[in-house]
Amino acid sequence: MEFERFSKLAEDFLNFATKEKIQGEDPVPRKAKMAVCAVADELARCKNADGILTEKAGAYSVTYRDGTPCANLYQTAAVYLGELLFRGWGRC
Repeated sequence: MEFERFSKLAEDFLNFATKEKIQGEDPVPRKAKMAVCAVADELARCKNADGILTEKAGAYSVTYRDGTPCANLYQTAAVYLGELLFRGWGRC
């Protein structure tokens, strides 16, 4: 299923972007679930726009073509997780 694949990539991205502040929380906060869905949707949109050059599932790694709208994954996550995101990465 496509959504499962994109949601796993989104989870990996969010764990990286938050320095794993959310990983292991029980129950998972609603805002974290919403962020996973939003980033997964963005990844699916980018994939359909053929903006991904390379992609790896383990330890999240993805390379985008320059000029694609996929560069805004950090901003997409910030809508839900602004205070948890690592500030030394991405554009604020």
